Amino acid sequence: MVDVIVIGGGISGLSAAYTAVKRGHSVVLLESSSRVGGVCESITKNGFLIERGPNSTMRRPVLNEMIEELGLEDEVVTPRAKARFLALGGKLIPAPHSLSSAITSPLLSPSGKARIFKDLLLLSKKGDDSSVLELSERHFGPELTRNLLAAGLSGIYAADISKLSARSALPTLWEAKKRSGSILRGLLKRKRNSESKGKREIISFHGGLARLTETLAEKIGPEVIRVNTPVPSVHHNRMRGVVEVSTLSGMLSAKVVILALSAEKTSQVIQEIYPVIARQIASIPYPPLGILHLAFKKDSVTHSLDGFGFLKPPHLSSPLLGAIFNSSLFPGRAPEGYHLLTCMVGGGARAEGYDVRDSGTRKQVIEELKALIGATADPEILTETIWERAIPTYPVGHHRLVAEIRRTEELAPQIRFLGNWCEGISFGECAERGVQCAVAVSEELYR
Repeated sequence: MVDVIVIGGGISGLSAAYTAVKRGHSVVLLESSSRVGGVCESITKNGFLIERGPNSTMRRPVLNEMIEELGLEDEVVTPRAKARFLALGGKLIPAPHSLSSAITSPLLSPSGKARIFKDLLLLSKKGDDSSVLELSERHFGPELTRNLLAAGLSGIYAADISKLSARSALPTLWEAKKRSGSILRGLLKRKRNSESKGKREIISFHGGLARLTETLAEKIGPEVIRVNTPVPSVHHNRMRGVVEVSTLSGMLSAKVVILALSAEKTSQVIQEIYPVIARQIASIPYPPLGILHLAFKKDSVTHSLDGFGFLKPPHLSSPLLGAIFNSSLFPGRAPEGYHLLTCMVGGGARAEGYDVRDSGTRKQVIEELKALIGATADPEILTETIWERAIPTYPVGHHRLVAEIRRTEELAPQIRFLGNWCEGISFGECAERGVQCAVAVSEELYR
């Protein structure tokens, strides 16, 4: 028997296992696939550095500590270009980054801009959650919601905002509304009352984001990590005070098991012990997403591509959601004379158009992209990736499931839940929650 078994080798599970090992516990990490890292995978092809999963992350205090401990600080890279664009009317228009820039932006009509300030007249409305669409249209009107917010969130969740929980996906806006009725008034109060939390910048690494997951795996050690080891189920043996984990090669037992899996796999693993929660977790939707990595010769593109990339309001007819200008963003992403772009296709609002393997869809996406960036020649297609279940969409009322899970953990602390389907969608949030979970488990074990 070991102290901790971590099931799942993505960033959540790796962060938890690394922290538990560092704190002196015996640990086993089980991963069903042939490699750890989960969706985070950085590969090279024809001189291009390609991110098959997340492209970057935001600095967070716990993540900063981890980077320093792993000796990766010297490998950190920050964006060379930070401008963001929205695609509207066949053009790339600079995206507003503040209220004042929204007021001067051509992305909103005069009436759309004036509608924003009606938010200041609103009083608090009862209700424990709503969709992002409902919240935004009530406070800021349909134009800002459709042209700005829906486009911005498509780059994070790839979700249909009519089904996305405002409370879970936009907690800062939800809390501002809850406190003040008006979101703008609540945000202003929050800004005045909060202390500076330090600069939060976007980062990656010279070798790609997977440098973090690869280094975590190296530090954890091969004696801890077992790949190609799927877990059909776990069983809480309350008489023995252990959790038993079934694998194809036999049964393992631990004082604590940390589940760091997707919603679908978590539901399957806990079906026997928590059938009601399992059904709720299984119902969390994951929209499909297609990814194209494209190489353009620089002399064939008239746009400077001087920015992070662009997003497009998902209500428009094309399945193209947006693109990241990888070679403009970080150094070493493309050979001399080339641009590297990552295109996102489909998502919750355009679920029928995600399959970039389809020649018609692929041609439509590439032609629209060429028009937006002023490309006169077709790109080289480096990769075509399909995520049938891409990013979890927190449904309205998701906070109630999270609360139920946390109550379950309090009653039976031998089984813990991690993953971006629960709380915190980003790579950095998952790393931070993995560390926090392992610290809590360690304190419980040492009690």
